[in-house]
Amino acid sequence: MLSFKYIWEHLKRLLPTLGAAVAIIAIIGLALTWRPEIDPMTHIALAVLVMLPVLLALASVAYLISRFLRELYNIKTLEGAFSFLSRLLFGPWSFGPYLKIAAGKVELGEGSVLHRVGGPGFLVVYHDSAVITEKNGKLYRVLGSGFRRLERFEKVWEIVDLRPQHWVFAVKGMTREGIPVTCQADISFKIDDRVPNDFGILQPKQPTAKAPHPYTDEAVFRAATSRWVRDPDWEKAPMDWTGRVVVGFVEGTLRNILAEYRLDWLIAPTGVDTKHPREVIRKRL
Repeated sequence: MLSFKYIWEHLKRLLPTLGAAVAIIAIIGLALTWRPEIDPMTHIALAVLVMLPVLLALASVAYLISRFLRELYNIKTLEGAFSFLSRLLFGPWSFGPYLKIAAGKVELGEGSVLHRVGGPGFLVVYHDSAVITEKNGKLYRVLGSGFRRLERFEKVWEIVDLRPQHWVFAVKGMTREGIPVTCQADISFKIDDRVPNDFGILQPKQPTAKAPHPYTDEAVFRAATSRWVRDPDWEKAPMDWTGRVVVGFVEGTLRNILAEYRLDWLIAPTGVDTKHPREVIRKRL
């Protein structure tokens, strides 16, 4: 997809650099080959011959840099490496390349140069996802839904799924007298979307057509950076924010609550006017 905006921005960088260099070389070539007795066409041909080695040297520099970038970033083709070099120097001249971000993951463009190395390039972020980017080894910014432009070497660091999460899992614990018990935990949770009102009280954002899954940048940033590695020999993937909610909060809290009750309290029937311990546990949890 072409855009006059991107083409114009590309030319604004290209012409003052490469265009100016070619113009200076052409002027020098014309000056060196000027003779009053030769006709203009011969003069231009001689100037081109003088310019040719310099132009070949410029092309060789671009070729060598492209080969270096190909080896450095493991780019599949030399053409892809040259395209990356062109974007770095002069910016993209069209809407591309781009990554499609949806359902909390990269759905299109995973493993590409833009994904592995970074921009310049673009993101197409769906309403159900938020992106945390990295630039120069530092976490850079949070990007929401829409068409987003990545700066030089800015790349996707983490993606957070904004959709409500629903988990059902077994929790093993012990009663007050030390008897092992297992119960099912059924929980729903999502990224925090509360912001303070005029009185400083946290109020949830209301979903809209453009933002059906509201959130706050702070909550997304905290979720993306809340990873756990249990010990140095941990072979599994680091625990992400959903695992921390389930394992770190729900499972641990439920085990502590179960340890307060004896087994007969959990399974014995109650009177009409008395709440069952499991109802109390559910409310506390």
